[in-house]
Amino acid sequence: MNQGDFMLNNHFKNYTTWLPNKQPILAVSGGLDSMVLWHLFKHHNIPHVVTTLHHHQRPEADAEYAYIESQCKELNIPFYGYHLSFDSKQNFQATARHKRREIYTELCQKLDGCIVLAHHGDDQIETLMMRVLGRGHWSTYAGMKAYDVHDDLHLLRPLLMFSKNTLESYARSHHVTYFEDASNQNLHYTRNRIRHQILPKLYNHTELTRSQLEYYRNLIERFNQLLQSSMNVSQGTLKVTDVLNYPVRVQSWFLRSWLQHHCPDYAWSSGAITSLIHTLKHSTKSWEKPIHESLSLTHAYGILSFSRKPHTSSLPITIHGVGWHPIAAQRSWFVSEEKNEQIQGKTLELWYNKSIFPIILRHRKEGDVVRMKYGHKKIKDVLIDHKMPRHQRHQVIILQHKDTVVGVWDLSLATWEDSPQHKLYITEVLHDQS
Repeated sequence: MNQGDFMLNNHFKNYTTWLPNKQPILAVSGGLDSMVLWHLFKHHNIPHVVTTLHHHQRPEADAEYAYIESQCKELNIPFYGYHLSFDSKQNFQATARHKRREIYTELCQKLDGCIVLAHHGDDQIETLMMRVLGRGHWSTYAGMKAYDVHDDLHLLRPLLMFSKNTLESYARSHHVTYFEDASNQNLHYTRNRIRHQILPKLYNHTELTRSQLEYYRNLIERFNQLLQSSMNVSQGTLKVTDVLNYPVRVQSWFLRSWLQHHCPDYAWSSGAITSLIHTLKHSTKSWEKPIHESLSLTHAYGILSFSRKPHTSSLPITIHGVGWHPIAAQRSWFVSEEKNEQIQGKTLELWYNKSIFPIILRHRKEGDVVRMKYGHKKIKDVLIDHKMPRHQRHQVIILQHKDTVVGVWDLSLATWEDSPQHKLYITEVLHDQS
């Protein structure tokens, strides 16, 4: 047994020191790396399941998929196979990454597991080189982590400390069956050009070693952690001045981290971050940028926030008395003359003198006015005073009795009454659909 084999076997012999308390889900493609990873799990009797994604891009992939499935059946290993389809108009690489992420997240949730990937040390160097040459943000130069968590997606890479040569040597000495993917030689892909043309020359003309690159990666990772500990990227809103007060390089890191925390599936490119910072520096206008069908990034009054598509509503509705008033599958209004502590939701206290029913709940219209303590005022002006972004104003809910506005729901604002005699509690209740 050579030194590489010894180190690999020793690493997997002590798998309890690095394997999280999750069901290992091995992503097996049939290539050398993943087949060596699978052999090590089987050789050291580490309980696991296998998942294989068939992208249907190569004729030989049918036989590879069938072989992995048959091996799982023969060894009584749970197998989760997926057949992916692609539109010819789509960017294959980007779409494939998105679909893999969705499937892996679903598996992690279903099995309370972690996806085990066969990325090795050479992959780490290639990834770092791609990000440097691609002029990516410096925070990404930390490369891949041995264990990474993104919400419900858990990724484990136990081979990162080993070289490709070590895996090839292991495959030869243990007679591991694997399949060659001809696309790995295709120089159309940036990673392959780096792998076959750039890195060999780099290794021949420099003293670059994996340990040096690992030191560099760890340095960036520690700096990332230091920044994260000093800045709160989980906050729901972000003051533009807080971003712009940092040095330029830190501005982009902070903004990217905040955006990725709230919308991890969106591709926040360096160009997009640079453009956004430029906009924040040179424009105070309110705007809304759609991220996907239910989420938008918004800017208003010097504040960045995410706004979600409002709940499905059947407004206007008419409330004729106390009790429950359902208006959609996930939304109801509860009206009572006394505060009910058992009913959880946003509540508006409405004071009045005369009979208040019926009350109409509707969205705001242009020209709406509300009676204030000092007289009447346009609701539009009230919303501006409260610094409500323009894109949210048309969704404001108005309470109307006859022809008079008696409340503005979103501001918890009720009209002014002289010596009010009665009180009404109106509570919005959002129902759990899980």
